[in-house]
Amino acid sequence: MNEAVIVLLTLTYSLILGIIVTQVVLTAPVVFKVLDNDNASKFLRAIFPRYYLLLFLVCLVASLISYLWFSSLDVWIALAASALAFLGYIIIPLTNAARDLSLIHISEPTRQAEIS
Repeated sequence: MNEAVIVLLTLTYSLILGIIVTQVVLTAPVVFKVLDNDNASKFLRAIFPRYYLLLFLVCLVASLISYLWFSSLDVWIALAASALAFLGYIIIPLTNAARDLSLIHISEPTRQAEIS
């Protein structure tokens, strides 16, 4: 097996880990320290789908490399990482919509009480 392929796969997984660590260690804590809750929520709603999409695309590259040059266990690991990243990409907008819907239903009785 070519040493360049091993280095490429290692770089791909390193990029995935770097993206995750950057999000957890740098981005999220700074957002909550610098922005108020409303703006932090808007920012995170905008960044998280892009975050998971980037992870998904990098995981697909790792899956392709694993499929072409490595054993089936490596392919399954890369595909599992891709599936989880894609799941995150799909779930984030759904959870945002569910939260918005629950906030609407919670605020409606309050509005009714204010009108009465």
